Amino acid sequence: MATGRRVTVLLFLSILGLGVNSCTKQTSDIILADIGSEKMGVAEYERLLAKNNGGWETAKNLPMAEKERFLDLLVKFRLKVLGAYEQGLDKDPEILREMREYRSTLASSFFLDKEIVRPGLRQMYERRKEEIRASHILIGLPQNPTPGDTLSAWQKAAEIVKRARTGEDFARLVAQFSEDYSARQNGGDLYYFSSGFMVPPFEDACFQLQPGEVSAKPVRTQFGYHVIKLTDRRPSRGQIRASHIMIRFQSPDAPPDDTLKAYNDIRALEDSLLTGTDFAELAKRHSQDVRSAPTGGDLGFFERRRAVQSFDEAAFSMRIGQVSGVVRTPYGYHLIKVTEEKPVPRMQEMQQTLRELYQNYRYAYDYENYLRHYKLVVNLKFNNDVVDTLLSHADSTKVFADSLWDQGISAQSRGKPVFSFASETVVLDSVIGLMKKDIEFSKLELRPENIRKALDRVAERSLIRHRTRDIETEYPEFKQTLKEYEEGILLYKSEQQQVWSKISVNDSLLGDYFQTHRERYTFPDRVNLAEIYVMGDSSKAQYLLDSLKSGMDFDSLASRFTERSGYKEKKGVWGLRPMGENDLTKKASTMDVGQISEIVRYENGYSIIRTLGKEKARLKTYEEAQPEIAGHYHDYVANRLEEEWVNALRKEFKVKLQPEKLNSTFVGPPPEKDE
Repeated sequence: MATGRRVTVLLFLSILGLGVNSCTKQTSDIILADIGSEKMGVAEYERLLAKNNGGWETAKNLPMAEKERFLDLLVKFRLKVLGAYEQGLDKDPEILREMREYRSTLASSFFLDKEIVRPGLRQMYERRKEEIRASHILIGLPQNPTPGDTLSAWQKAAEIVKRARTGEDFARLVAQFSEDYSARQNGGDLYYFSSGFMVPPFEDACFQLQPGEVSAKPVRTQFGYHVIKLTDRRPSRGQIRASHIMIRFQSPDAPPDDTLKAYNDIRALEDSLLTGTDFAELAKRHSQDVRSAPTGGDLGFFERRRAVQSFDEAAFSMRIGQVSGVVRTPYGYHLIKVTEEKPVPRMQEMQQTLRELYQNYRYAYDYENYLRHYKLVVNLKFNNDVVDTLLSHADSTKVFADSLWDQGISAQSRGKPVFSFASETVVLDSVIGLMKKDIEFSKLELRPENIRKALDRVAERSLIRHRTRDIETEYPEFKQTLKEYEEGILLYKSEQQQVWSKISVNDSLLGDYFQTHRERYTFPDRVNLAEIYVMGDSSKAQYLLDSLKSGMDFDSLASRFTERSGYKEKKGVWGLRPMGENDLTKKASTMDVGQISEIVRYENGYSIIRTLGKEKARLKTYEEAQPEIAGHYHDYVANRLEEEWVNALRKEFKVKLQPEKLNSTFVGPPPEKDE
């Protein structure tokens, strides 16, 4: 219970972003509450209510009673935190230790979000306002290239760059040199794309070019070296909504007779459109796309590259209301009508989608680039002799979590620096300790490549800690975030002392509580039934019903044939259930005891049920209510103790509320958000 309460407190803080000082920064703000020496203003209240209720507009339209309830919630929170400071809990050694441990983790995630994720999201959003088209020539590399492989591929690609930039026909160079297997079909053309469709280094190179321009040097990706030519660059249209009428081919390799018949059919439909026939009605009657035909051919909204290229290119070249000519795809012939369009949404509206795309698509790439640059800035160096000492203990029969894998390393070696940067050195003993504790590596075998990977990760984390050593000065909001977390811990500690530690539970107290609140513990009208349940078609159910009608025993058939998991052993018996719980209990409640039903279509199969008994609503006995009583009693006492605690705090810190001034909230425009 206490752990759950702590999680709730910290989640509450995470959602609200509460802090002491943030409320007092708006010196001209209207004051809603005085809490001891603190003041809570309108601007702070608006921010918190909006953040906790799905945005500004939702919060603005909340009923006044809900706004007053939220103000009371914030006041209670501040009172509890002030009480914790008054008790000196912020000096508690356990809290101070937890804060030290947490600071490093929070600083890393905060910093990476500020320096890598947010700029990355902004770049991705700005790029998604455009769509570009490129062609490329690939000079491939083997999976594990040697330096000789890499040099040879680079030289070949560099020569092609030179020839392309001096005017040779790019399409001819593609045909002559590209090792992309698709080049024979597309001539190196990659069609239109935006951010998130190509691997990051390829995308970055493309967005630095203008139409007609060839990359100044080969671009390295995991596939090899690319020579890139940008062929078009235009504003993104966002999403379009289109409908289509389709006449299918029998197969993608359909014979000429089949394609000719399909072509003649689609042309006849095109002629009908020209005479004024409604597009949607024609699609319903004649389109061979079984999914879209019932809705008049509607395909919904879609972005670039969501359809095959010929369809996509035709649809995105059309205006709203325009109908295409005949469009061929590998699947058949189409007539397309564009019905709506949506421009690229504001960044705020795309935040969740962008974050997911960014994390999956390019965060690792940007992180590696950042670290590569920072390693040069701080001059990261490894002591190869000490690294070799560490590698000499590679033993694939052990894993990093094995406590004694490093016992052969001498104390002298352990004291030597394994890497250094800026003014810091990290000794081998520290590195080994970090490797052993890191859950990421705990189950990995002690192979040389895994040891090197773990060593690199320890170095990276050391660099991030070094980079964030003065983050409070660089980002004042981080200091506030730390303060909020500290207050979350203080609140948890206070509630442990003032509420949870004071709750005692025994049979006598639970019994008294039950007697006082007995009307709370009741059973509704209930019914007991047995079921034979089978899946598939209804023929099996019909066979079983016929067997029952001919005199077969229900229990024996249920124990042999029912397919509901866990019910064969119980001969299909459900036990007493509320009569309104589902369709079967409703049906059973209308039947006489002992009566057998006809076949009932239920869930993904068929049921035959027999009513075994019925029971009217009644009060539960203490034994029947016992699973519920303990939780209810615990909450009852906790609420009483919390109320007493808060009332005492109100007297100590002198709270002055002005709820009438809530009418002054949400009267202006929403504040600008940090995107």
